[in-house]
Amino acid sequence: MNRTIYILLLSLSASIATAQPVFPVTQAVSAVSPIQEKIFVHTDKDTYLAGEILWFSTYVLDAASKRPLSLSKVAYVEIISSEQRPVFQGKIALDQGHGSGSFQLPYSVRSGNYLLRAYTSWMKNSGPQSFFEKYITIINTLLDYDTSTTINSTLPPAPAAPTTSTTPLTLTTDKTTYGPREKVTLKISGCPAASDLSLSVTLQDSIQALSQDDILSFYNSPAETPSRLRSANLPEYAGLIVSGRVTDLRSSQPAANIGAWLSAPGNYFHLAYAVSDKDGLLTWQMGSLYGEHELVVQTANRTDGNRYRIEILSPYADPALREPLPPFRFPARASRQLLLHSIGAQAANAWQADKRRRFSQPPITDTTAFFGEPDKRYLLDDYTRFGTMEEVMREYVKEVKVRDHNGSFVFNVQSDQANQLFFDTPPLTLMDGVPVSGFNRIIGFDPLKVRKLEVITKRYFLGDTLYNGILSYSTYQGDLAGFPLDSSTYIQEFEGLQPSREFYSPAYATAKDPSGPHRIPDLRNQLFWSPDIHLPAGASQQFTFYTSDMPGRYTAVVQGITTDGRPLKATVSFTTL
Repeated sequence: MNRTIYILLLSLSASIATAQPVFPVTQAVSAVSPIQEKIFVHTDKDTYLAGEILWFSTYVLDAASKRPLSLSKVAYVEIISSEQRPVFQGKIALDQGHGSGSFQLPYSVRSGNYLLRAYTSWMKNSGPQSFFEKYITIINTLLDYDTSTTINSTLPPAPAAPTTSTTPLTLTTDKTTYGPREKVTLKISGCPAASDLSLSVTLQDSIQALSQDDILSFYNSPAETPSRLRSANLPEYAGLIVSGRVTDLRSSQPAANIGAWLSAPGNYFHLAYAVSDKDGLLTWQMGSLYGEHELVVQTANRTDGNRYRIEILSPYADPALREPLPPFRFPARASRQLLLHSIGAQAANAWQADKRRRFSQPPITDTTAFFGEPDKRYLLDDYTRFGTMEEVMREYVKEVKVRDHNGSFVFNVQSDQANQLFFDTPPLTLMDGVPVSGFNRIIGFDPLKVRKLEVITKRYFLGDTLYNGILSYSTYQGDLAGFPLDSSTYIQEFEGLQPSREFYSPAYATAKDPSGPHRIPDLRNQLFWSPDIHLPAGASQQFTFYTSDMPGRYTAVVQGITTDGRPLKATVSFTTL
């Protein structure tokens, strides 16, 4: 990306921060250099049973240079059924074009062939033919297994995957044959440059053949010609962008020039402001928002809040398939293997449920609120606790003047401590990151539910509005603690970036270690998965894991990309007895 593009993207960032229209800037980016992203997804395997976890790693490249591209910070990964319905969806955080995620396949999912596809918001401007797509098979032996409908294959024949490395990367094991529950040492070496890699070790049998997704073929395939080049979808270069639409309830038409707040309450809350464009569309920059949230949406002008309706729009593309999925039949002559795979999935969910639901703590890049360090912070537990918020404000918070106009309270923040001067207009007031209209709600709230108050005594621009100070209240759990919201407020469930699930692999000192889980059946067919391997040039790395009680031939596959745009892949196989 050249310097001109960086300047334009910085302009785009500034426009979003001040809630100004950004589409002309985006069009300028497209006009100067139509950056086209290309995404590859490495899954741990291609065939799954209900109850198993589907693991994947994503790589975003510049379609022209084939180098990793850090423009987008979010990838969208979906699994779509033959009925053109998304059954799983996830927002995956990207770091320098690389991210990873997982889907737990429930026992309610139907057997069939599915389409796994991935894209970024920016890629939606080029149309669905630019998305990554691959077929996967899900088999549910508990719900709809019927041996009378078997044929010899579930998916159409695919080109044979290379069995040896065609790159400098090598993958070796310390042995070629192992016993049950024996330690395996696997080594990656020959890395020609700094690289991002992902590694999978999977059983190959009548259910699961060697995965056909190959970064080498993907890398060499030409980029699809976009069906259209638009700039309606912004590149999410600073994290999640949440889009919405505001409608005038009187006319049922989109409403332009309406300011709106979007809040994700919490101990580390997210707050954004936007103004609707001529089509009533809103775009809020929410950054690194992980996990499930209740988004609080409200218009900036509370006097006409009930006049408008605001809805959050889905960021996912139309689930329509470009072509029908291949017909599904249960694999023939695989009853025994299906039984073993099914028992293995059920045993893992029964005996290791807690270990399969462990997620890494989402990275908190900045614990400071959007206003930076406050001028004054009050931790209310450090003081004698009063029974009313009015007493708290009058007795402790010297930076705020509290006035009572016939039962209608007004707060004013001190602007000049030396001369005891106060701003003549009220501050922006927040409760767990949610803007509050009117101070009577604050005065009437139980102060014992409030953990801290942060005060900004300076003027602050947020969006297109200048605020004379900020008061930010926080409850103990960051969940509003029953604080009464305005009647015009909309609350909507929202799934943010997917937290990183930890891959569980048991460790055995010996096959019959009395202190280990030897009594629990170990029928794992996925022995190892590591989606985020970062290797410097010339470096090597070892991984250790243990075999299961499932005998057979296992294949380890490592794939990835170097920072200078070279694809890497290597495989190695071993046998367990």
